[in-house]
Amino acid sequence: FLLGNLDNIVKVAIEKFGSEVTQTHVGVGSVKIGLTDGLGSISNLRIGNPKGFKSDDLFHMDNIGVQLNLDKLSKEVIVINQILIDGPSITYELAKGGSNVDAIKKNVNAYAGGSSDGSDSDGPKLIIENLIIKNGDIHVFSSMMKGKTLSTKLPAIHVRDIGKDSGGATPAEVAKKVITILTKQVGIAAGKLDLRSLMDEEMLKKLGADKLKEVEGTTVDKLKDIGGGAGDKLKKLF
Repeated sequence: FLLGNLDNIVKVAIEKFGSEVTQTHVGVGSVKIGLTDGLGSISNLRIGNPKGFKSDDLFHMDNIGVQLNLDKLSKEVIVINQILIDGPSITYELAKGGSNVDAIKKNVNAYAGGSSDGSDSDGPKLIIENLIIKNGDIHVFSSMMKGKTLSTKLPAIHVRDIGKDSGGATPAEVAKKVITILTKQVGIAAGKLDLRSLMDEEMLKKLGADKLKEVEGTTVDKLKDIGGGAGDKLKKLF
C-alpha cells in the first residue's frame, strides 16, 4: 500500500507540511517515484512569499531529482540517499521591514520551535544523506528599484546526513536546517551586489559627484540602512 501510493503521499506531504512550516503557499506540480529503483522527480515546486511581499514566489524549482532508499523505507522513517535541486530560481525581495528571505526564516523557526506537539511529529521522519543545490539564480527586487532587478548566482550547497544522528528528523526540523543554510547563502550572495550597477548615466548625474562618493560600494545588503543626504537622494532615484 505504501509503495503503491508513494507519489501521492510525497506530493501531499510536501504541500501540507511545507505550507505549515513556511506559513506560505507551497505547491507541487507532480511527483514520480520509481518503485523498483527509488529514483524519482518532483516537478514545479513553488514556495510562495510571506505576507507583505509583492513578488509571486520566493523559491521556484522546475525539477528536483530524488533517490530513495527503498530497502529502508517504512512508515516511521524515510531514508533519502540524495536530493538534487538543479537550477532553482530565488527572488530576494527587500521591503520596509526587511527581506522575504528573513521573513520565511522567522516563520520556519517559529514553527519548528513549537511543533513538538503538532501533527508534524506524527508523520514519518526523514534522513537525507545528501542534499545538493546547484546552478541557482538569485533575483533581487525592491519597490525602491522601480522595476529594476539585480541578479547573481547562488553558491553551490551540499548538506550531508540530515537527521541521521537522531534516527530521523521531522519535516519541520529538516526545513529549519535547510532554510537556515539556504537563506544564509542567499543573503551573502545578494548582499554583495553593488547598487551602482542599477544606475544609468542620467541617474549618476542626478546624484551628483559629492554624494556619489558616499554611495560608492553601497550594496543591496546596506540599502535599508542608508541614511542622510546620499541615502535620501538614492532612495528617490529608485
